Amino acid sequence: MRSIGDLKRAAKAALRGNYGILIMASIVSSLLSFLGSTLTAALFPGDSVLAIALSQIFAVILSLVFSIVTAGYSYMLLKVAREGSCVLGDLFYFFQSHPDRVIIASTVLAVIDVVATFPATYYNLAVEPGASMEAQMEWLTTYSVIFMVTSILSMLIGIPFAMIYFLLSDNEEMGGMQAVKTSARMMKGRIGKYLLLQLSFFPLMLLSVLAFYIPLIWVMPYMQMSAAMFYRDILGELDTVIPGTGMYTGETGSQVIELPETPSLPEKPDQPEASDEKKEQKDDYNSEA
Repeated sequence: MRSIGDLKRAAKAALRGNYGILIMASIVSSLLSFLGSTLTAALFPGDSVLAIALSQIFAVILSLVFSIVTAGYSYMLLKVAREGSCVLGDLFYFFQSHPDRVIIASTVLAVIDVVATFPATYYNLAVEPGASMEAQMEWLTTYSVIFMVTSILSMLIGIPFAMIYFLLSDNEEMGGMQAVKTSARMMKGRIGKYLLLQLSFFPLMLLSVLAFYIPLIWVMPYMQMSAAMFYRDILGELDTVIPGTGMYTGETGSQVIELPETPSLPEKPDQPEASDEKKEQKDDYNSEA
C-alpha cells in the first residue's frame, strides 16, 4: 500500500479545482442537518418524558434519512478521485439507487455507536449533578471523562466499517449487510494505518479550533478525500505507475496524479572482459605447467 504521505498528496491533487463543489455539498448537508434538528424541536416541544421520547425517535429516523445524503457525499468523493469532477446533484445519488441498503448499513453503525456510548448516556440520565457547585463540577468532570473515553471507543470500533459508503457507491447491487461485512474484511490488517491517517490531521483540526472552526471548511474535504484514496489503494487502483514518469493512474486510467515512484536499486555494472594479452599470458602459464 501507498504511504500516508502519498495518499494525502493524491487527495490534494484530486481536490484541485474541486474544492468549491465539495464545500458546497458540505454546506448543503449541514443545512439539512440543522433543519432536521429545528424541525424536531418544533414538533416535540417541552421536557416531558413523552416529548423527549418522541423527539429521540424522530431524531433517529431523520438521522437514517440523512445518512443517505452522507453516502452521497462519499459517492461524490469517489467521482472526483477517479474522474476529476462531480455535480452537486450527486449528493442525492442514493435516493434513486436503492436507498434501503444505505439505511440498513447506517442502522448497524447507529447501533454500534449507541452501544459504545451507552455508559456516557446512562451517566447523563441516571446520575444527578447535585445542588452544590462542587458536586456539579465533580459530575461534569466525571461525565466529560466518560464521554471522551466512550467517543474514542466508538471511533475505534467504527474503523472497520469506514469503507461501507464507498463500497455501496461502487456496487449498486450490494446490500447493506453485505457492505458491512465486506468493509470489515477489507480493513482487516489495515486498521492501524487508517487510524494513523486520521490522526495525521490532528494538527490541522487543532488549528481549526483555534481559528474558530473556519478552516474546517477546507480541512474536512481534504480529510475525507484521503479516506477515499485509502479505499482506492486497497482496491489496487493506485498501483499502476507510468514507467519513467513517477506518475500513477487508476485502473480506469481516467486521472493521473503525481506521486513519487518507488526507487529501484541501481544495476551492478558488467565486469569487463580480460584483455587478449592477459588471456595469452594465462594460456602460456597453463602450457608451461
